[in-house]
Amino acid sequence: MVENRIMLFGPSAAIVWRSAVLSLVVAVPGLFGQPTLRVPLGNAPPTEFRGPNGEAKGFAVAVLEEAARREHLRILWQPNTEVSNDDALRAGKLDLVVRGYSTPERLRDFYVSEPWWWSDLLGVAPVGSKVEQESDIPRSRLSMSVAVAHQILGQYPTVTYRSPSSTKEMVELACDGSTDAAIVETIFLRELLLSASPKCRDVNLRTFDIGADRQYRLVARRGVTATAQALRARIDDMALDGTLAKLALKDVPFSTLQVERVAELLRERVRRARRRVWTIFGTMLAAVSLGFFIWLSRSRNKLRAVNNQLTAAQLVAEIRLSGLLQATEAQRTSEQRLATIMETVPVGIIVIGTNGLFTLPIPARRMCSSPPRPS
Repeated sequence: MVENRIMLFGPSAAIVWRSAVLSLVVAVPGLFGQPTLRVPLGNAPPTEFRGPNGEAKGFAVAVLEEAARREHLRILWQPNTEVSNDDALRAGKLDLVVRGYSTPERLRDFYVSEPWWWSDLLGVAPVGSKVEQESDIPRSRLSMSVAVAHQILGQYPTVTYRSPSSTKEMVELACDGSTDAAIVETIFLRELLLSASPKCRDVNLRTFDIGADRQYRLVARRGVTATAQALRARIDDMALDGTLAKLALKDVPFSTLQVERVAELLRERVRRARRRVWTIFGTMLAAVSLGFFIWLSRSRNKLRAVNNQLTAAQLVAEIRLSGLLQATEAQRTSEQRLATIMETVPVGIIVIGTNGLFTLPIPARRMCSSPPRPS
């Protein structure tokens, strides 16, 4: 025991600690270097599958890898397990699903992006099956993927379905009569034709159109929402600069209709961004207008109050001025009356002020003058 402890701090300590650090780097991807996202890799050629040397390949793989490169991220592709992607996202064992789909539960629990790609749906059924067109789907038995089932059951809730692991197995169930028809994505038709199934060799198959599509969305756990949004924005950039179309041409059937659809998705995104900008501008303008209206209303109220005060003060001043004028007029009249009396009275009047001196000297002088003699 003592010898082991000494060795940990002896000459071999550097080797021991270097090994520990390297193990930690391998065990915890993203702790050193580029941030890492754990993404499940399904078996759905040509969108995602394992290559002959175990490498991740396919259209969806290439799209996510390019978007991650532009965001300086590393993708760690995880093999499928018995645990569902939703449970793995909730448990933190996965970070993102590249070909996800939208459900109310996923919208509640995860980040679900806008569609970045889609694939039209097609019905495949043996000749003579009771399902010959889309209107025959209600109350039928179908084989389809879980993602497609969410789309179909939203329109036809009475359908029963089975969900095998591959498109080939879906068609085989329709060939041997286990289901009435298979609903497949057109993106898998080439692979379906190349991998001819012995179960369908002697069965005449027919196809019919389905008025729906399977949309591909990024689905991420809440902790990496900002990263998933950044990846979604990079995919838009790839659509604008033509990278998305180039990657699609390598791996999947790509029609003019899909080119137009991608362009329309981009135009709609630009329109939404413009509407968002105008909404923000309108909200700010409304807020400024409301603030100006409130300020103007308060200013008017204050001005009205000041005007009322000035009117009241003016009225009081006019009343006081009127009283002063009346008092002045009364004093003047009284003084004139007193002066008239003093001038015309036949007797002398002596007025003594409060200081003890005589006032009104003229009448006093008259008192000392001789009375007029009779003629």
